[in-house]
Amino acid sequence: MRETGVVRYLIVVRHCEARPAGVGELDIDRPLSARGQRQREDLAEWWESVAVPRGFLPKRVLVSSAQRTRETAESLRHHDEVTLEVSATIYNGSREVEPGEILSELSLLDSGSGHLAVVGHNPTLSEVIFYLLGCWPRELGDGLAPGGVVVLGWTENFLTPHPAPRVVETYQAT
Repeated sequence: MRETGVVRYLIVVRHCEARPAGVGELDIDRPLSARGQRQREDLAEWWESVAVPRGFLPKRVLVSSAQRTRETAESLRHHDEVTLEVSATIYNGSREVEPGEILSELSLLDSGSGHLAVVGHNPTLSEVIFYLLGCWPRELGDGLAPGGVVVLGWTENFLTPHPAPRVVETYQAT
C-alpha cells in the first residue's frame, strides 16, 4: 500500500556487517563478513518484496567509497533503472563526515523527481536522520544497526527538515 500524500522518499541504508580489518588492511578496504553477505541478500529481498511494490525504489543511490558500502549497494544489482553514485566525500573512515555533507551530495544527485537513497556509515547516517526528523525515531531503538534501513517521506521541501519528513518504513536485515 503506497503512503498517501507522500511525494518523495529518501532511503537511508547503513552498510551490512563488515569483517574486522586484517593486519595492514585499510578500513576502506574491509569487505562484508559472512553475516554481512547474508544481510545483503536479505536486503535484496526487501527491495523486491517491499520497496518495489510500495514505490520506494530510488532512481539514484549515493554510496560511500568503502568496500563494505559498495558491496551492500549490490543488493540493488537486479534493478537496471537504479544508478549508483560512489562518493569518497561521505566515507568517514579517515575523517568525521557532517550530516550536511551527505545532504549536499544528495542534493547534487537530485533531479527534482524520483527517490534517492544513501548507503553509508554510522554515526553520520544516524545524525542525518536525527537532523531531518528533529528527534530520534522510537522504531530504531538505540541506533541504526548494520543492514538497517529507514525510509523518510516528504510531501514538500525534499531533503530538508522543514517541514520534517516522516518515517514511512524501517527494516533490519538479519
